[in-house]
Amino acid sequence: MAAQQQSGKVVTLKYEDLVNDVDLTDQIEKAYGYHGLGLLSVSGVPKFSELRRRLLPLARKFAKLPDSVKSSYEHKESFYAFGWSHGKEMLQGNVPDVSKGSYYNNPQHNNPFADSPELVEKWPTFCHENIWPKEMPELEKAFMECGSLICDVGALIARQCDRYVAKRFPEYEKGKLHRMLTESRCTKARLLHYFPVDQKTTAQQSAATAATAAGQGGHELRPELDLPEAAAQVEEEEKADDTGMGAPALDDTGMGMGMGMGMGMGPIDADAVNVRKSMSRTGSVVDEDFGSWCGWHNDHGSLTGLCPGMLVDDSTGLELSAERVAEFSASDAAKLARAGLYIQTREGHIIHATVPKDHIAFQIGEAAQIHSAGVMQATPHSVRGAGISGISRESFAVFMEPEFSEAMAGPKGADQKQVQSHAAVVHLPAGVPPLSSRYGTKDCPFTTCNFGDFSHITYGAYLAPEQPQQAGEETVKSQPGQEQSNDAASSAAEASC
Repeated sequence: MAAQQQSGKVVTLKYEDLVNDVDLTDQIEKAYGYHGLGLLSVSGVPKFSELRRRLLPLARKFAKLPDSVKSSYEHKESFYAFGWSHGKEMLQGNVPDVSKGSYYNNPQHNNPFADSPELVEKWPTFCHENIWPKEMPELEKAFMECGSLICDVGALIARQCDRYVAKRFPEYEKGKLHRMLTESRCTKARLLHYFPVDQKTTAQQSAATAATAAGQGGHELRPELDLPEAAAQVEEEEKADDTGMGAPALDDTGMGMGMGMGMGMGPIDADAVNVRKSMSRTGSVVDEDFGSWCGWHNDHGSLTGLCPGMLVDDSTGLELSAERVAEFSASDAAKLARAGLYIQTREGHIIHATVPKDHIAFQIGEAAQIHSAGVMQATPHSVRGAGISGISRESFAVFMEPEFSEAMAGPKGADQKQVQSHAAVVHLPAGVPPLSSRYGTKDCPFTTCNFGDFSHITYGAYLAPEQPQQAGEETVKSQPGQEQSNDAASSAAEASC
């Protein structure tokens, strides 16, 4: 069977249908099943557009504060999983990532473990209290209100996911994902400022990606698809209706093409879409520019809620309007249209996934993949930079996940070895570790691993094997349930963007 072709259209659910508990399992399968993008959006969420407009500009405002102020809100004890973090995450090729800055906090609870100091000490990345900057008192309310709304909508999606998985596994715990997410006190949100892409940043990212690809069997990119051919191909793809769960046979043909709404300013013109594909049976994807704002990765939690990114003129702090973009050269406008979220499917297609700015996007994560025994599948994704100077991106991600003690076990009777297929592993981008290297291992057995252990193993898998040791610090190998004492754990919450 030929590899599945993808048009790049994102499944959209209506908020009203979620509230009324309409059975949306067919749409859940299209979004989160084997052939899905691992992404859907929700339209019509009351107050979301207002909360997004209030929160996202604050990412840039904080990033513009003096370095001495920002550093005072870094929290090394939680491995930078609360407060400000910049340059703590490592790119492919062991290069510090300075392309984005993040402000982390729990969007639902300011201090949920106040009565359990022993848990705060053992699990600081999950349990520490929130840290808010006194220079920006407006941040707390905007952050918490937007984050809590996203969590509420995510809980409605979790209910649909549970219904979908139960159809495949009748003995699946009723309402499991919904229970885990609504009972968890460990939700983490990340307010992101992507700095304008300059030549230095681009060269750094290119060198890192090329170095990794050279060691992992990368192939040169194919020429871009001819536009008339692409249009015809997309038309054919849209006629297809195959939502089977089986893994397709490997095939070196076909390309997904991202269509839809870009930056909330209307449909992206065909000649502004530039999606390229590189696929190899060694699992390597090479494109120095797809991850220029955030490299390829899988979210390791259960469900990630996303505010569609806001592109900003960094000189004025104003969101780019259609009128402002019309003043750009054709070349710059095309580069701008290519910025944003990219997804690599399990067939090796790279998709530009675009979501209207008044929708909330939700990506499925690896924890949900494990808990559903692979019925739902996390998908590697990256964020591509604007490609022109002076443009920043502001975004907000809410990582809904179980508490650290939740068992990482699938439905009764499921074969956990089938959580990730061989075909899916073959098409993982370079640097994205397969689940089999982190789950069902000595340190994270099928029978006894919990989410805390799985998280720490995952953090380590995304970090470079050797990092400079700080003076006076002792290097300690991380064990399940323990924190690392050096900066090798510093990107504890930064494996996602």
